[in-house]
Amino acid sequence: MALQAAAATATPTQRALHREALAGGFAVRPGYGTVGRRFNAIANNYAITTLPENPFYHYDVGKST
Repeated sequence: MALQAAAATATPTQRALHREALAGGFAVRPGYGTVGRRFNAIANNYAITTLPENPFYHYDVGKST
C-alpha cells in the first residue's frame, strides 16, 4: 500500500529515475552539479567472487569543504 501511494505522488523525474535504477542497477544523476573540479582519489576495493549469505551494505563517503 505505501509503495503504491508513493508511486502515485512521485514526480515524472522521480518515476524516470526509478525506472532507470531498476533497469541498470543505479539511478542516473539528473545533470545537476556539473561545475565541479577534478581530483585524484585512491580507493580501497576488492572483487566479490561469491555472494555473502548475510546482507551486503554499500556506503558512499564524501568530503565537503
